Amino acid sequence: MRGGTCDHPPPRGRRSLFPALALSLACAAALPAETAPTLTIGPERTGSFSGEISVEVKAADGGSSIHREAISLRVLPESFILVDLPERRIFSLPVSLGLSPAGSGGDRFAFVLGGGEGALRFEGRYTPRGQGIEGRVGQGGLSGRFALSRQAMAAERGRPLEVMVRGGVLRGTLMLPADAAGDIGPGGFHLAIFVPGSGSTDRDGNNYQVPGTNDSTLQLALALASRGIASFRYDKRGVGESWALAPDESRLSFDDYIEDLRAILARLAKEPGFSGISLVGHSEGSLVAAATLAAAVSLPVLPWERQPDLIVLATGSTSARDTFAKAIETSPVELVDEGRAILEAMLSGRTWPAPSEYFAEVFRPSFQPYLSSWLRYDLRTELPRIGGRILLVEGDRDMQVDIGNFLGLAMARADAAAVVVRGMNHVLKEVPAEIDLNYAAFSDPSFALSPDLVETLASFMEGKPLPGSLVRVDGGRVP
Repeated sequence: MRGGTCDHPPPRGRRSLFPALALSLACAAALPAETAPTLTIGPERTGSFSGEISVEVKAADGGSSIHREAISLRVLPESFILVDLPERRIFSLPVSLGLSPAGSGGDRFAFVLGGGEGALRFEGRYTPRGQGIEGRVGQGGLSGRFALSRQAMAAERGRPLEVMVRGGVLRGTLMLPADAAGDIGPGGFHLAIFVPGSGSTDRDGNNYQVPGTNDSTLQLALALASRGIASFRYDKRGVGESWALAPDESRLSFDDYIEDLRAILARLAKEPGFSGISLVGHSEGSLVAAATLAAAVSLPVLPWERQPDLIVLATGSTSARDTFAKAIETSPVELVDEGRAILEAMLSGRTWPAPSEYFAEVFRPSFQPYLSSWLRYDLRTELPRIGGRILLVEGDRDMQVDIGNFLGLAMARADAAAVVVRGMNHVLKEVPAEIDLNYAAFSDPSFALSPDLVETLASFMEGKPLPGSLVRVDGGRVP
């Protein structure tokens, strides 16, 4: 679930009653409220576990075979897990966890993947001293076993950092340049804060609703570290290790993202050794970052001499309000008035309790609180209110944002550096002209980041001239 449009590849040949919003709906499927974590568990139960599922499969001739499948889990303190099933190309899927009550002496461990007859149901127990988890797994008429062992935490590419926000803890990773050792010293590193994109996008740029991974944000953080630039990337509320902050979409608003980013700025302002800061927003994250900086009176006290810079990646100028209004006007004529009324209700902060079948999924009541808050913001009106430097970057192979839409941002802030990177797609990868390879890059981390993007961001943050190979956009300037 997560509000906003989703950083999926665009749908291929898929039809929808509400086509302009098909991407939003694909990413906003809510997890039911009853899946919300209900207790906090101790360190003896948390951590990383990996192992195997084994299920006996009966053949039509009476024989049988054992199907084996790898599985990995990250058990979080808030009583939920992130599941990896590599064979199914599922990564970091958040699932509520059933456990024995704290202090009961029990060691029950249970969770369910999916729903209906196809659900995978796991029932097991921790082994002595919490070093493993064993039990049974069932799916329909099939049954088998699973066995997991505790793993040493994977080498963290950066330092884990937690930020206290409304409702709990937001988790992220602070990465220093490769030549930094130990704690942050007085080295004067520039700091980039990556603000995640639309839908269920995590700190690494991946989305569990998209098969596979692309690791775009992780790769960008590593590339900038090699240039002497520090970074912080995080799982926004309701995603990844911050899922417990909003497991139910009815409890999420766009303003939450802004408040969380303010908390991140306040937390990182306490870390010594940074010379300046840039907020790097991708797609919807650009609007979060811009709205945060535009409301300068509510920013925390920051130690840097100038206001943070803003970098906008792969984002168009069309607002959510405009997108919805256009989609409503293309609805069946007899339903246009209802669509207009629903949109007007949300713009005024009211809900529409019973949308007709045509609008029922788009304007479901549980999603309306998020929509009401999101519709108030427009990147074109936020950009002129920002005091710091601004860099606008688009790729000419972005299938989700066309160059004409991007030009609207350059027009909204004529003194911004607005550039187009050749060969870059929506997830910042360098791709050839073939459409199939563009799609593949959303799910395959072997596609390389655009080298021009890395050079552009590093040069901007360092205050150097941008690469001469970039396409300048009329109305922009290159510092």
